[in-house]
Amino acid sequence: MALFIVRILYFSLVLHVISSSLTIAFQYPSLELPDLDETCELEDKTTGTCKHIYNCPSAVKGLKKKKYPKTCSFDGFNPIVCCLGDKKIDKNADEHGNPSFGKVSAEMCKNYSGLVFQNHSSPTLLPGVLFEIEDTCAIKQENYKESTVLAREFPHLASIGYDLAGDWAIYEMWKCGGALISEKYVLTAATCHHLPPLGLAKYVRVGSTSVRENFYNEKPLQYFEINQFIKHPKFNLLRLLHNIALVKLNDSVQFTSIVRPACLGINKVRPSEAINVGWGTLNTNTFMNNEPLKNLMTIVDRESCSNIRKKQFCVKQVPGTVWQNCLADQGSPLQVYTDGHYCTYNIIGVLSSWDSCSMSSRGTYVNVTTYIPWIETTVWGQ
Repeated sequence: MALFIVRILYFSLVLHVISSSLTIAFQYPSLELPDLDETCELEDKTTGTCKHIYNCPSAVKGLKKKKYPKTCSFDGFNPIVCCLGDKKIDKNADEHGNPSFGKVSAEMCKNYSGLVFQNHSSPTLLPGVLFEIEDTCAIKQENYKESTVLAREFPHLASIGYDLAGDWAIYEMWKCGGALISEKYVLTAATCHHLPPLGLAKYVRVGSTSVRENFYNEKPLQYFEINQFIKHPKFNLLRLLHNIALVKLNDSVQFTSIVRPACLGINKVRPSEAINVGWGTLNTNTFMNNEPLKNLMTIVDRESCSNIRKKQFCVKQVPGTVWQNCLADQGSPLQVYTDGHYCTYNIIGVLSSWDSCSMSSRGTYVNVTTYIPWIETTVWGQ
């Protein structure tokens, strides 16, 4: 009998919070509600943590007294409530509470940035001169408003492939973008794991700005099978939350003048502009462009974007730049040039969704900086 009463109270709570949430949504359409495990504020102004109601004893106890807890959001039809409890411990802080994440990323960035200088056998016959150093940098900051991608300009750019069954054979279809961040890992969107009707992601390719062939004639393209597709543990497909993933390759990438990792954006201060690069689509969401294109984007205020969560941000194209592609290839990186290391990009976003293909459309990006601890632990074990 007691269990029956608790169930009735639970469904009463669901109806109550749905009604309250709809009222708030209509009155404050741009209001952002906290998500699972995020901090929240109780009625008495004390700080709590958003939890599923069945993981919040104080909420269950209050519910039996018909005292409705404050709602954070929903996981399906399960309420996520603001739960009073111990202050959440930041595992990514030192003994003084200062953030400690990003140290590994910064060290790896320093190492990878040196790869822009390539050693080659010296064509000269001077005694003792065995090698000469070539600067392979092709980043042209003044060309950010041009859509054409230059050779070696984005050496971290990766494409993710799927099997497409034809009448007589199975073909490779390259539909998602990504960014090489280490010898064996590519950063992309979790939604790229499975694309209907193609199925599961199977391949990764690096070393070209073309999805068909290598125009540099320096070294062949590098193809890999996917060893493991690691979606963020809190990824929610229905709500497109935590839409970020790491693709582990079946072998190590060979770094060349056209293939080297990008750095991860660990600076919490978000820039006003950034560069999107990807293959996009041609008119429909079926075929990708043969050549990747870049666009200079403005990062938009959160108040101007709908349904943007704390770990996301949205962008729109900078006026006056050339719009030639629909930036619809998920997982493509958003990057900024870093002054700290020569000829190097910092990846600050991963494309999660784009609302349309018009010039005024806006894209939603996962904020990479907020996932640095997870990335460092997964990729470098620290």
